[in-house]
Amino acid sequence: MSFDRIAVGIKTFLRDDKLFHTINHVRRNLPDAQLMIADDGEMTEEKESLYAELIQEGHKVFILPFDSGYGAKSNKIIDNLQRDFLLVGSDDFDFSPASVSLGIERLVAALDRSPELSLVSGRLANRGSYEFYIRDQGDIIEEIPIPDFYWQTGWTYQPADLTVNYSLIRRNVFWTEGLETNENGTGWVEKRTSIAFDDEEVIGEGGHGTFFLDVKRAGLKVGFVPGVEISEQTGEDSLRYRQYRARASRPSRKCFEKRNIRRWVLGNGVVDYNKE
Repeated sequence: MSFDRIAVGIKTFLRDDKLFHTINHVRRNLPDAQLMIADDGEMTEEKESLYAELIQEGHKVFILPFDSGYGAKSNKIIDNLQRDFLLVGSDDFDFSPASVSLGIERLVAALDRSPELSLVSGRLANRGSYEFYIRDQGDIIEEIPIPDFYWQTGWTYQPADLTVNYSLIRRNVFWTEGLETNENGTGWVEKRTSIAFDDEEVIGEGGHGTFFLDVKRAGLKVGFVPGVEISEQTGEDSLRYRQYRARASRPSRKCFEKRNIRRWVLGNGVVDYNKE
């Protein structure tokens, strides 16, 4: 299968060793896919050389101010997306097993066969079952785990509201055509939709969940595809990275507040956010 309809979006920050592994294996196992890398870390000569090579090959690299964050990097990729599908990735995803490319084929097939779906997801194999339903009860969100029997590979897809951050998303979730009138007359132009990430979202402060909440509220359909898995690379991250990553545990959730969410309950019953 050709992957020339797919852009692989990689957000990276202070994990260059894992990033190099990810880039090498995307290029090797998904040779027709386009890499879209958003980097808000620090530049090195080795990385500058690699980025120059990638750009020459037709990939896209975006250097953002240091610690711009998860939301700004995600939106930078979306704003420049040209291919039919965006595969949401991370700098620590392990694209080396052959099963990963086979899984991506299944994600593409699910979207091709199911026009009602706007995005489909697999799972992170070494992080358990993180696919949930969302019960949107006004200002309270409760995540409900998908029953175990849905993990059987015989299912084409299982409807879901919230999945892990390993998704294949149609471009038209973010871009649509519409009529616009200007000094040159009226014509069809592409416009960004309302679906985006919060630019102030830094690391793990709720932006993943609220993205899927916005998708749900927009009436778009999400599917979980059984049998599609990817792992995270092993190896401990640097102390400096972990210090930045620790912000994920902060109680503040600006992206929840702007959506009038006062309580968010995780699938294991833990209250992630409570403004009561």
